[in-house]
Amino acid sequence: MPAIDLILPSPTDDNERTVLSHVEDYGWHISGIKADEQQGTPPYAFSVGLYYTFEVPEMLVVGLPLQQSAALINVIGELVKAGKRFICETPRSDLMPGRVVMLRPVAARHYRAELGFAVWFYRSLPRVFPCWQAIWSDTNGRFPWDAQVDPAVRRVQTLFDR
Repeated sequence: MPAIDLILPSPTDDNERTVLSHVEDYGWHISGIKADEQQGTPPYAFSVGLYYTFEVPEMLVVGLPLQQSAALINVIGELVKAGKRFICETPRSDLMPGRVVMLRPVAARHYRAELGFAVWFYRSLPRVFPCWQAIWSDTNGRFPWDAQVDPAVRRVQTLFDR
């Protein structure tokens, strides 16, 4: 049973049918976007359906290989499915081996460019759906905004909270 009242969009292609099928079967879908070498943008993945199914924010992960991003989103999704709820800005060491993860709200101005399938999925919603970015630390527990963070972590992890 969905947690929010939403008129689901009518799919027009196999990709959209897959999104709807995954949300119905599992509670969420993960959309992965490969890195664009020419544009210099890192890979990222995001959920579609967590808000619809469980009334929790969608999740966005930036800068990890797509398989790792999907694994992190699935860990969060399974915990949510089991009844766990998360608090923004709270460091967590139980979501990703060897890293600390902090959830921060994604600014709505980034949705259209970064969260295409989610925007399509929630288009009948009369308000903006929430989305949080799962920001991961370097191996020393430092985040991209920390002065001593591993520069590689800062370089690949675009922050969408502003």
